[in-house]
Amino acid sequence: MQFVNPVAAALCAAVAVTASAQQHQTLDNPVGEFRPYESDSGLLANEAPAATTLFREDVRIADAAWIRLYFAEATLAPGSFVRIRSHLDGEVQVLDAKTMTMWGNTSAYFNGDAVTVELVGGARTDRNRLVIDQVAVEIPGIAAGGAGQCGICGGADNRVPSSENWTSRLLPSGCTASVYSENSCMVSAGHCVGGAMVVQFNVPASNANCSINNPPIADQFPATTIGAVNGGVGNDWSVLEPGTNNHGEKPYDRYADLRPIASGPVGVGTAVVLTGYGVDQTCTRSQTQQTANGTICSVTSSLYTFDVDLRGGNSGSSLTANGEIIGIATHCPCCNVATRIDLAAFVATRTLCPPPAPTPIATGPSGLVDGWLLVSPDPYGSWYVPFGGTTGDNEDRFNPAGAFNSAPAAFTSGFFFFNGGQRQLLSRSGDWQGVVGGSLAVSVTAENSASDTDSDGTDDTVTSSFTIVDGSTDLTFDLTQHVQKVDTTISLLTQAYVITNNSASPIDFTLVRTLDADLVWSGDFTNDTVGTNTNGTAGERHVFQGEPGLPQTSIALSSPQGGPYYGGKNGVDPDGGGGSAPYGFGTSTEVWDAFGVPAGWVNHIAGVGYDTDGESGAAPPGSTSPQDGFIGLSIDVSLGAGLGPNASTTVIVHHTYGSITPVLPESCPWDCGDFDGNVGINDFLQVLSDWGMVDSPCDIDGGGVGINDFLGLLANWGPCP
Repeated sequence: MQFVNPVAAALCAAVAVTASAQQHQTLDNPVGEFRPYESDSGLLANEAPAATTLFREDVRIADAAWIRLYFAEATLAPGSFVRIRSHLDGEVQVLDAKTMTMWGNTSAYFNGDAVTVELVGGARTDRNRLVIDQVAVEIPGIAAGGAGQCGICGGADNRVPSSENWTSRLLPSGCTASVYSENSCMVSAGHCVGGAMVVQFNVPASNANCSINNPPIADQFPATTIGAVNGGVGNDWSVLEPGTNNHGEKPYDRYADLRPIASGPVGVGTAVVLTGYGVDQTCTRSQTQQTANGTICSVTSSLYTFDVDLRGGNSGSSLTANGEIIGIATHCPCCNVATRIDLAAFVATRTLCPPPAPTPIATGPSGLVDGWLLVSPDPYGSWYVPFGGTTGDNEDRFNPAGAFNSAPAAFTSGFFFFNGGQRQLLSRSGDWQGVVGGSLAVSVTAENSASDTDSDGTDDTVTSSFTIVDGSTDLTFDLTQHVQKVDTTISLLTQAYVITNNSASPIDFTLVRTLDADLVWSGDFTNDTVGTNTNGTAGERHVFQGEPGLPQTSIALSSPQGGPYYGGKNGVDPDGGGGSAPYGFGTSTEVWDAFGVPAGWVNHIAGVGYDTDGESGAAPPGSTSPQDGFIGLSIDVSLGAGLGPNASTTVIVHHTYGSITPVLPESCPWDCGDFDGNVGINDFLQVLSDWGMVDSPCDIDGGGVGINDFLGLLANWGPCP
């Protein structure tokens, strides 16, 4: 028999009538605060034949309920590790170089106000270093449970304690995340992700002052974002991939528990259950696991409303029916709101957990050759390393000319998409998405497919496709990425985005290519120089970043469609307080916030000025620590009126590794469709698609793609010279 709470039903009806007067609230409840902390072991060596403790320090924050450490640097030679022990309960975590990266250069959560940190050097190792720059702590205050009652459906809170091991507390956002697959993949809310996340199982009772207690280290797992959308009511979801605990286990390995994704939707009146970690006015229950029951109030194409009691901390909780996940709780008041699990973009993103294996492309089999380049881009044409780390599956590696070794060059590289008030990061970097992200529905329709076009035994070309579909926006991107040597010490990555407007309506949008090239050959990402030589030249618009005085370490970013550029160093204010933000570092959030290149950044190089060639040097006037450098190039795209439905264009981006100016291959202009070093069927189809278009890459003789371009393509069919 199904029981319907009459008070809740009446309240839901009232909310439906007065929805315009009520403001939906998200249900996250972040915990703790950051405190600066200064500790630096310095560079340490261990000349002994066995592992030895090189550095030990007690970290104590008076009155803290718990502590989490954040490491600005953790340089750990093979065999070296960090060991952290709680003074309160003796829990221990050990992190080597690999697991330190997996944890995002952070620790687990330790109960109590003090931990001991040790740096243990592997046998006969040098260059070990540990730097702590901040800690996260919770300082108990007045016992208040959770202020307000948003989410309670009626006069009484009907939640009861539970102990399920398919659902977890997600920190630091103070949310909930649930396991849905035997690969331990998890779902939560989009507004819950960001930063170095941890999911906790077997959460103990909280303290009498409402501060939380943490489970044993074995029940804590780092988590990264596979994909997320924070688009508000009805479009708020995320997919997470947990790492391993201190026993090398993932959640499903340890608990063998999950809730599967529902095979179909449910209707009004369906009985539902919600389990999560909401706050409670009984402090010992606050942000511990509790469960409540209810029914579906209403159904739309993107959301369910339901009359189950919940509170802040329940964001991300799985709404289940018949033991299957049908939605993700995100907003109150009651009837509360859950994003449907069957949203197309949400479904597509879940197929990426676990993520597809990286698809590297390289200029040859040997990384010992000067100018060798390897890139492992995702299907959007983005590459990156985990935030807090220095290497990753989707990195680039370059071997500059001279006495260098191949090493990762970039921290992040990718496109921002801006269309009026809409914006989207085109990247699979969960860390980056956690900082920016976007709200458009973006889906990969063809994963990376690699090929070896020059028959040297190493893949050098990868193709993929993705779509952006949201409201009147309906675009398909067919992407070809190709690497090649263009000189004995210089390599080139060419990205060709064939963009098709599937809507009958015209569309104008802007792509901003951002590149934060850490360039680690000097051992310091803060001393790079940025610059340009593009003004007054006929070549491609370009901007570069490199090690000062070492042009062979540089990367030049360019495009034949390139527009405004910028080259930033952290702290420099281009327009001197004229309205645009100063240069920051890392993820180009200022570009994101401005929906394009900020007006004060247009054609500006830090330390050089506007519309002027030159380079910043390592420390231009106004730069502040960390003096990180980054560059960007804006490209305007118009698939406008008169082009008809299914109009397309090709956007080209070049990354020249080993030079401060673009170095392009010998002219092969008819390779204008996929830029793979061959004139073939894709180039033929691109000529037909762009027929009559001016400024198309296939417009070889100017005046629009036409018969002369077509005949030239046929005459040059086959491999480029």
